[in-house]
This record gives sequence, structure tokens and C-alpha cells, in this order.
Amino acid sequence: MTRAPLILSAGIGDARLSDPVWAKEMVALADQARIDLLLLGDGHASPFDPLVVASWLAPHAGSVGLVPTIDTGRDLPFHVARALSALDFLTGGCSGWQPSTLVQPSIGDSVPRGVDFVGATRSLWDSWDADALVIDPTTGVYLDSGKVRRNDYRGDYFRVLGPLNAARPPQGHPVLVQTDADPLWSQVAADVVIIDMDSPKPPPGPKCLLRTYTALAGLDQITQLYRDGIIDGIHLTPPYPRKGLQEFADTMLPALIERGLLPATRPEIQRAGTLRERLGLSVAPHSFHPIQAD
Repeated sequence: MTRAPLILSAGIGDARLSDPVWAKEMVALADQARIDLLLLGDGHASPFDPLVVASWLAPHAGSVGLVPTIDTGRDLPFHVARALSALDFLTGGCSGWQPSTLVQPSIGDSVPRGVDFVGATRSLWDSWDADALVIDPTTGVYLDSGKVRRNDYRGDYFRVLGPLNAARPPQGHPVLVQTDADPLWSQVAADVVIIDMDSPKPPPGPKCLLRTYTALAGLDQITQLYRDGIIDGIHLTPPYPRKGLQEFADTMLPALIERGLLPATRPEIQRAGTLRERLGLSVAPHSFHPIQAD
């Protein structure tokens, strides 16, 4: 059976992301390297706000899915849900988020708080139906109020009455990305998990192998792990982002294409589809309207 194309992701936590010129150059290089997921921030404290950087980069992202790190120990679900909804609209449904408990690891209850944070944020997106916005100039109807409701989320750390004052994101929920370096990964239902190559047991669902590739070293291993179904993609963490992304685009990308792990040209869905569609992920579930089995 033919496997789906390899998922390519990269992480950039460099402080220079706060420089608009440098950040724009990095997202252009990521697009050239055919990166599907660009993680902004490394899950730890940064001198910049990844969500602000992602919003600024949205018009320049091309086919790159932008995934900002979210500090679950500092941020609030309502603000994050609203900002990520806007980001998903700005990117045409090509955004994600990486909720992290590593930014403030000294907080003793960071993991249960992080789980509650994710639940509250998702419930806010579900306070809207996908077709709640009508915007009909002929009738003057802007909103079907019957399709917007209180989510009334009650957790151990967050209580959110809702509804969100922003529409449901185009993807329903932006793609949730986790790394196995964060203990939160085993406690929430992530869409993509970035795992270390030495992890004893890969988690279910789409997986990216965590390793830095700046040359052809490891190509045989990537090919075998991918064809054996152990990994679904590779994740780059170049210490020098400009050099690492350029070398990947110049050397590793052609080699992956030659081996048949990637198509020679980008499928149309990579240019026009949502990030969920490109990654082969199912539609985000809606807590008020569960998907019925056929």
C-alpha cells in the first residue's frame, strides 16, 4: 500500500524571530524546503511572543503551517482561543498550536493545568457551529444566533462561560502539536506528536521523528522507518536556521523526492487545502455535535 507523503516539520526558537525581516526570511526558506509545520518557539521561555510572530507572518507563510508555542502556565484559554481562531482565518486554515508546560516548569501542577487549558480552549471553539456566520447583505442577517451557545466549561483550573467572541476556526480546531519532551503529550489528544528517535514506544497517530538533518546522513534510516510505518515524517531542529533550512532544501529534499517519499511537485492540496487536509487528519470533533459513525 502506498504511504501518504512524508510530513516535514521544523522548529525555530531563535530570538531573532522578533526581527520581522529575519522572521520573514525564515518562513520563505521553510516554504522552499516544503515544510508542512513550522514550530515557532521551542516550548521554553522566549524573548518574543510566538503567537504574535505567527500572526504577523501569516500573510507571508505561503504553504507553511504556522504553529506557535502557547504557555499554558501564563496564557488564558479565552485569549488564546480568540487569537488562534484569527490566525487560522489569516492562514486559510493552515495553523496549529503547541501548548507547552515547559515554559514555567517550576509550577508543580503544570501538567494538570495544561490539560485543563487545552480542554477549555477547545470548548470555546465548539461554542460556535461552523456555519453560524451568515453574512447575507440582501437580508441583513449576519449571524444565526441559534448556532452560537455558551460552552460553560468547568475544570479544576479554568471555568469559562463563553461563548467565544470569535467564529469557529476554519479547521474547527487548529492542529495540536506536541513533543514527547513535554509531559503534557501523553495527557491530551494531540494531532501530531514529535518524538525522539530513542523513544521506546511511539505514540498512536501521526508522528514526526525528532532529529536534525543538514546533510544526507540518516537517509537510509529515514526511508526504512517511514516505510515500516514507525514514523510519518521528520522534524528539523537546525542550530543555525538559515543554513539548516537551505541545506535541507538543497540536499535532503531532492533525495527524499528521488526515493519516492515525497512527490516531485507539491500536490494542489498542499497549496490550497487546510493543514488538516494536507496531513491526512480527520475533521476536528465538535463537543456539541459529535460525528456520527456510518
